[in-house]
Amino acid sequence: MIEQDGKITIPPNIIEKLGVAKGDEVDIEIIGNSLLIRLRKNSHNSILSLKGCIQDDKTDPLTLKSIWKM
Repeated sequence: MIEQDGKITIPPNIIEKLGVAKGDEVDIEIIGNSLLIRLRKNSHNSILSLKGCIQDDKTDPLTLKSIWKM
């Protein structure tokens, strides 16, 4: 829903699924007649995206480097 002041409400289930929080910055792009809302990459988001990628102490550092580049 778009509020009178132009704010867009994102449903809580989508916010939870994306792992975003109040204050996170996003980029908005117009594609045809659609809006693409993309979480702006920053070091905090990049670190959160790695959560759970190491399952044991035998993980190869090169594997981690390739995950980081995603």
